[in-house]
Amino acid sequence: MDGQRPSVPPISMTSFRLNPRRRTSALVPPVAALLLFGASGVGALSSCSTNNPSGQSLTAGAPAAGSPGAGSPGAGGPASSGAGGAANSGAGAGGSSAGTLGGAGVAAGAAGASATAGTGGAALGGGGSAGAGGSNNSGGAGGMGQGGAHCTSDLGYAMEFQSQKPDLLQATIANMPTGTASRTIELWAYFDGTGNSWLNEHGLFETGDRNNPPSTGNACHEFALNSTALTGQLAMLHPYGNCNSVDNFFNVPATALVNDKGWIHISFGYDAATNSFLFTINGDGMLAIGTGGGAANRTHPENDWHAQGWSTTTYLAADAKNFGPNNPGGNLLSIGTTPQFVGPTGWGGKIDEFRVWNVFRPADVIKASMYTLMNGNEPGLVAYYKFDEGSGMTVADSTGTASNLAKMTPWNGQATPLTPPIWVKSDIPGTFTCAP
Repeated sequence: MDGQRPSVPPISMTSFRLNPRRRTSALVPPVAALLLFGASGVGALSSCSTNNPSGQSLTAGAPAAGSPGAGSPGAGGPASSGAGGAANSGAGAGGSSAGTLGGAGVAAGAAGASATAGTGGAALGGGGSAGAGGSNNSGGAGGMGQGGAHCTSDLGYAMEFQSQKPDLLQATIANMPTGTASRTIELWAYFDGTGNSWLNEHGLFETGDRNNPPSTGNACHEFALNSTALTGQLAMLHPYGNCNSVDNFFNVPATALVNDKGWIHISFGYDAATNSFLFTINGDGMLAIGTGGGAANRTHPENDWHAQGWSTTTYLAADAKNFGPNNPGGNLLSIGTTPQFVGPTGWGGKIDEFRVWNVFRPADVIKASMYTLMNGNEPGLVAYYKFDEGSGMTVADSTGTASNLAKMTPWNGQATPLTPPIWVKSDIPGTFTCAP
């Protein structure tokens, strides 16, 4: 404090925490001026008073505002860390009100107590806590603390596949569910309304090796999703296990697409507890079974769709070599094609927000979270592809599992250059939010 002003008790300042997803501004309110009164209108001066040192009685107190603080605002933290700014000085405000009539003079206005709060870290870190306000001639301390996890409702990029071309995207998933373990695969998919998107046995994703073990040959060992050719204007989707007891067809609801074109959310799950499958479109299960071409004798109502002789298997190296001579096999996930069928079985359209779970997710959970961007650490989430790199030949797994890196791979061992998928801006309609 200034030695020529009355002693003022320390001012308790509150450090304001900035929400990492919302910007807030908070200022500490100014402190009211300290007022000193003499007894019966006449009294001795305070030893710190600079007004009327002779003690002569006055008729009115003259205003005496405090001097502004001289500091500068606290600086923000580095963009990549989200740490708040280190302590610095903020600008102290001037004195508040003037003194009131006193017996021996008027006390000086109290020192300014308000300061600009320190700015939290920007960009990826989400920001630290706000700096405290400064007292007279002393600025506010900078924000402190590590910023929260970054999330933005901007969907970034999606991956566009070009249909009937070897534009396979493939990853080996460390914790891929196999056998008859519960699972769910969900994604957003854009269909272009033409034969590029609606084509028999041209798939959106595939897991499991139908030839493992080799003695079974073309057996019930897959968990995958194909589109189908349009029958008139009837669009169907075909989740399958590569056997009639599991294969199924569902009509796409008429309200989901316009002229068989647009974005829809899709999920395919298996619940080991009930030995049953579930397929949803836009979070709705219990869909109408397929009535188009190819669906005959291979449909099952969703309330009676059980696994019979089905069990997914890992890829044998002998089969995985179709994706390149050095592919070791294992828990392969193919996106944008179903490579175990004849020819370049690429699907045409866009895919975004691709998630693999090792738990069964019922329809109500799917519907409640289809517009939620995950953090990547949700229980049961074993792979999460957001396609937000925007360039390059690989896609990172947003769960943080480095070995789940998805790569643009030549189909059927073809030499490069392959026809790679295309990075495009995601334009899924609707409002997305960030998971807590």
